[in-house]
Amino acid sequence: MITAPNSSAKEWIFRQLAERAAHGPVRVCDLACGSGSSWHDFLLRFPQVMYVGSDTDREAIEQARRAFADVPTATFSVADAQRAAQEKDSYDVVTAFSALEHVVHIEPFVQHALTILKPDGIAYLNYDNGHFHSHDPKERLMVPVSQLLARFGIEGPYMKEVDDEELCGFIRKQGGQVLQVRKHHFSTLKGFMKKYRTREEVLNAWFAFEDRLNELVSAHELARTCGATTVVVKRV
Repeated sequence: MITAPNSSAKEWIFRQLAERAAHGPVRVCDLACGSGSSWHDFLLRFPQVMYVGSDTDREAIEQARRAFADVPTATFSVADAQRAAQEKDSYDVVTAFSALEHVVHIEPFVQHALTILKPDGIAYLNYDNGHFHSHDPKERLMVPVSQLLARFGIEGPYMKEVDDEELCGFIRKQGGQVLQVRKHHFSTLKGFMKKYRTREEVLNAWFAFEDRLNELVSAHELARTCGATTVVVKRV
């Protein structure tokens, strides 16, 4: 069963988690979770996954708490992952879905993710670049405006393209090991997934296509044609 028909990036991460959950309980912290909408069906299917979502947006967290009232394994809290972590060595997996392009201070965010991971834990740090290549003038204008607003403490609308190498440097600096830089969402075919979102056999073929390309082509070469990235990190 496909969990995220509109996102090959999220679907790939969910499949990694499903494989891990098949071997026993997994404790997951989802940073910058928003309302957590992608997780609901997955958590019902895999009750062995204990999920904690955190975000700075109080309204989104309250929305999540209402939406997940029927999911006993999910809890949500208002917290800023750019600040010092309180729960050290607590999680088997840390995720961040479409998040890092909206993080003002990425280095402390990475430090937080690594700190709350258990030794040998895995983090999936995912980010998009569609905002920065959009043909919508309003969205393109919002990129520099949001960065200016962040200087005055208004971080909500912040957007900045993430540099893969710079991020990997932050990770290594904090003692993490980069296991994989994976590319998703071929930009010119993004609408394909939405068109066939109800046809699981078609989407499975698409995901297999992306899997194979990531095996054959380097992340650097794929960067120009892909709309999303997941950096897989191990705490060592």
